[in-house]
This record gives sequence, structure tokens and C-alpha cells, in this order.
Amino acid sequence: MTQQYCNTARINISHSKKHLIAKNEKAASHSKPNLLENL
Repeated sequence: MTQQYCNTARINISHSKKHLIAKNEKAASHSKPNLLENL
């Protein structure tokens, strides 16, 4: 049970990291066109 819990926790951490990276990339791609429009 402990081993399975460790594996699940590791998967959750890597998944949330990917989610954060994707979120940051999406925010970055959204802000770039806005910056160009403001110029």
C-alpha cells in the first residue's frame, strides 16, 4: 500500500508540474498578442 501511495503521489506531482507549465505557456502566448496590440 505504501509503495502504491508513493507512486500515485509522484504521478500527481509530475502531472501538476505539466499542468502549471501548460498554464504558463498559455498565459505567455495570450499576453504576446496583447502586447503587440497595445503598441
